[in-house]
Amino acid sequence: MKKYTFVTEYKGGTYIQQICADDILASIRLWIDKIEQFNIPSLGTDEKVILESEFLYERPTKIEGIENVWFIYFSVKKNQVLVNIIATQ
Repeated sequence: MKKYTFVTEYKGGTYIQQICADDILASIRLWIDKIEQFNIPSLGTDEKVILESEFLYERPTKIEGIENVWFIYFSVKKNQVLVNIIATQ
């Protein structure tokens, strides 16, 4: 398993969480599953359903020229959820 650090920008705040998973896609699925536990204001059960739905179509983009870093974008109720993901272990 690898450790992934999620740096999330949402509604003017920055939130950082770490997830252990086998790969980048599994880490994002787990991050979405646990989103309610992270105490990110206004990201609760309703928003989780939207994130799950968007993840069916969105995939992380590997940052060119930088090792082990990805970016993924979600739109939740007219708000942007910008997530940088770093494989940290």
